[in-house]
Amino acid sequence: LRCLAGQGDVTSVLDLFMGTGGGSALTVLGPLVARGGRVFGIERDDAAVETAREILASANLAVFPVDAPATQIRAASTHSAAVLLHGPAYPEAHKCEACALQPGPIDTLCTLAPMDLVIWDPQDVTLAGAFEWLAVERACRPRYVALHNTNVPAHAGWLRQHL
Repeated sequence: LRCLAGQGDVTSVLDLFMGTGGGSALTVLGPLVARGGRVFGIERDDAAVETAREILASANLAVFPVDAPATQIRAASTHSAAVLLHGPAYPEAHKCEACALQPGPIDTLCTLAPMDLVIWDPQDVTLAGAFEWLAVERACRPRYVALHNTNVPAHAGWLRQHL
């Protein structure tokens, strides 16, 4: 990941689960910051947000609720090397498939910067996680995707097959 983040064509990274796994965002941060790049993420639960705060304290991590206005997030991202949205990306995804097709927080992040690299390291597979990936494909169109734990049942193996 560090070598990939150090390539000149990678300036923005989306780590959807940056507080869950913990190390990926920190691994890519150094090479990105050296070139003025940024790390973005979304975390669903409070404990993962606190872990992300600890890991990315040196990056002046800015945390916003998922429904924060894009202008507020954009303004903060100019002063911070890491921006994290807190809350579910698609809270109604379990209720209706069409809900996930509506623009959401992932779309907001991807309008701030082209996401050159997406890091995908979920703790488990959920319907909301599948919708999150569909939003990444639709809104972000990353050049690179780093998948973790593809060999562990109920993790990212389905996405490897999808890609």
